[in-house]
Amino acid sequence: MDRSFLSQPEVVQASRKFVCIRLATYESFVEAQVLRSIFVGGSGQVENTTFALLSPDGKTPLARAGRSPNWSFAQAKEMALSMDRIADYYHGRPIGSAPLPAVANLRLAVNVGACDNLPVVALLSDNPKTAGLARVAWEPALLGRAVYTVDRPSAAARLVSGGLKPGLYVLQPGAYGQDARVLASLEAESPGLLAELARALDLYRYRSKDPGPHIREGNQRGVYWQTQIPVTDPNPRPPR
Repeated sequence: MDRSFLSQPEVVQASRKFVCIRLATYESFVEAQVLRSIFVGGSGQVENTTFALLSPDGKTPLARAGRSPNWSFAQAKEMALSMDRIADYYHGRPIGSAPLPAVANLRLAVNVGACDNLPVVALLSDNPKTAGLARVAWEPALLGRAVYTVDRPSAAARLVSGGLKPGLYVLQPGAYGQDARVLASLEAESPGLLAELARALDLYRYRSKDPGPHIREGNQRGVYWQTQIPVTDPNPRPPR
């Protein structure tokens, strides 16, 4: 994440008026097609990161698209002001209950959580009911505090020692996003889920990472992430 822009308080506040979408590059052919329609670099292919502000149709750019926000804005304050003006122009209105902002599967969620230094909230069920979890996930107290996913219990077999039974879990991703451990087990339909989930997320321990040593150690340990579609960025980072 571009911390010089996207973590700044004024940008975070402005983002509350937008539908914010984090596409997982190279993990979906359909999402790659969307990214390609927004921006491609000199190679003509999808690159590892893409940034855009789009109109409500999801197609029309409202600022210069590129690799990061600094392709469009000189500083975070300028970005926030521009976002406020755009939001005022479109007069956004609530459209009902928002769905759970879920990553495609548990395997990917654990990797994203490791990369973004966030816990994973996983609802594991063969017949999931997400309405209750979706409702609390959008509460101000929980915004931006976790990566969410819904998957079958069998998906945990290779990620969590001993596997997991059906249920709602808060997980601490491993350093390289290829395993996880359970921080808490919760009742998805609990009337006190908001407070219970907030307490469980407090159990997460932030892991400071220096990219250079982190990548070198990963290479030495033979850690490798296999993407769902080929990586087309001409200058990708080494595998981690």
